[in-house]
Amino acid sequence: MKKLLTICLIMATALTVNAQELNFDETVKYIKENLIKYKFYHHQRRVGYQIQCNIDNFKATQNGEILLISTSGMNAYVCNEQIINLFEKDKENGQEIKIKYELFSGDDYGIAFGSNYYYQLSSDNAPPNVGERLANAFNHLRSLCKKEKDPFDD
Repeated sequence: MKKLLTICLIMATALTVNAQELNFDETVKYIKENLIKYKFYHHQRRVGYQIQCNIDNFKATQNGEILLISTSGMNAYVCNEQIINLFEKDKENGQEIKIKYELFSGDDYGIAFGSNYYYQLSSDNAPPNVGERLANAFNHLRSLCKKEKDPFDD
């Protein structure tokens, strides 16, 4: 009887762990909601000044391309439409980009896509670990995507 109970507990635990993993659409929804809710942004440089451009839309494809659309708060001017391929190479070291939450400068933290792209967290009401969770969500999204093979890659 004890063995049967132990087996049932192990199976229940395994099913619970598997049930917590998000699929592609759920992961995209989670990332989009949190990028917007906690006001991740990047600076768009213009002649003589900078505009803080908050991310207000996010899309992803099954081949690993994501689209981050940022607008300025003043007049909904589209500052940037950034397409990032989660499988691209880092411009500094040629390795696949590492997605992580890190210190950018001073006490400004954000999500870095290798050395290629950086999106800063601006929300004061963000939980202390929202950046790490979002970086983990981006890495999980990459694991759900399929890299398209370039016919001219070695």
